[in-house]
Amino acid sequence: QHIKAGIFGIESSLRAIHTMMVTLQGPGKELQVDESAFVVGLYQLIHQLQFESDRDEHTLSLVECIETLFLRRVQQQNNRVTAFVLQLANLALHVQPHSALAIISTIRALIHRYKTACDSLFDIEGDMVVGSLSNSSDPLLQDRALLPLWALSQLQFHYHPFLSIFAKKTLAKAPLVPSQRAFQVYKDYNPNTGGFNRKLTIFVCVMQHKIRTVLNE
Repeated sequence: QHIKAGIFGIESSLRAIHTMMVTLQGPGKELQVDESAFVVGLYQLIHQLQFESDRDEHTLSLVECIETLFLRRVQQQNNRVTAFVLQLANLALHVQPHSALAIISTIRALIHRYKTACDSLFDIEGDMVVGSLSNSSDPLLQDRALLPLWALSQLQFHYHPFLSIFAKKTLAKAPLVPSQRAFQVYKDYNPNTGGFNRKLTIFVCVMQHKIRTVLNE
């Protein structure tokens, strides 16, 4: 209730959800607690993150929650999986490249874990009717049939070279290699820790072009 009411901050809410998920999958499973409230709370937090100025600071906590809920346990219901995949893809449009890479890596892991559930999301050029997420906060009540992965198709044209390639490979359903795991790509491409820097990359490209021009004269 506190999570739903927004009493906790984003990070505290994510930590609380992760703790409860781990507990319910371990010794707490004997309590037979319905996890639906935590699933709905996490789903709402993903949507809320799109409008937070510090959203990139919560990426790894979010990824940890998703992995615990969907990848470290028995399979979830199809509607729930596809709802989260689409919500994560939308969030990837609103974050910095290193965060987007971590989120897309998580999406790729979900896609390969739940292949049957996610197949319909890839008919981007098919005859599907373009829809939008319903107002329901419950991922089990979302109608996924109208919503292919449009967000990832847009990220194919991102200025960040690896993010563009990553989005294309995701749409091609390419397998995820260990070096492309969420926590790894977040670290490798985080400009705050010496990762990809857009200004530096542009400078290097310009200098390489000038050098080639001089050598060809």
